Amino acid sequence: MSRNLCIVWSALTFILTSCKADSQVSKDQSDVRELITGFNSRARIITETDVDTSWCGIVSNPGIVEADFNGDNKKDYAMLLNLGKIKDSGNANDSHPQAVKTATMALVIFLSEKNGKFKTISSMKEHISDEVPPVNFFIQMQPARTIKEVDSDKVFKLGAPGILLTFCQRSAVVIYWNAKKKRLDEIWVAD
Repeated sequence: MSRNLCIVWSALTFILTSCKADSQVSKDQSDVRELITGFNSRARIITETDVDTSWCGIVSNPGIVEADFNGDNKKDYAMLLNLGKIKDSGNANDSHPQAVKTATMALVIFLSEKNGKFKTISSMKEHISDEVPPVNFFIQMQPARTIKEVDSDKVFKLGAPGILLTFCQRSAVVIYWNAKKKRLDEIWVAD
């Protein structure tokens, strides 16, 4: 059986690998690209090279989480997206000798619906909308378990996985599906 060198889509970044010549992009990967394009045609998922390693260390797949966030046994996605808008944030000053360029970012959650389509929810945009690349935040899956809110005695039992948004060396928030209210809520877990 002959093998060819081809490019495959893995964790939403291109990597070179040895694979069969007749390989096709999986339906999941095609769905993800369609979701991103439908949300914003210029958007792209942040990757390892977008994250400031001096603040965050090395983070694997910092821009996508795949899990069943709302407990309906369907695959949902959370993505940190660079919306492709680069803008000049102002003039040079003492702390920034050159004019600073910023990129508009958004945390977007795609919840799978019964009809096979996805409901799009943009979350936390006020916290991460304009950042100077490389960024100092990333997302990971927060397993379903009991978590404690920072600076309080409140504990929460997550019935489904959530999204852990970490602001490197600063704070972290878990975004989770509130089944009673049928919406996303958040719990700050680090300060």
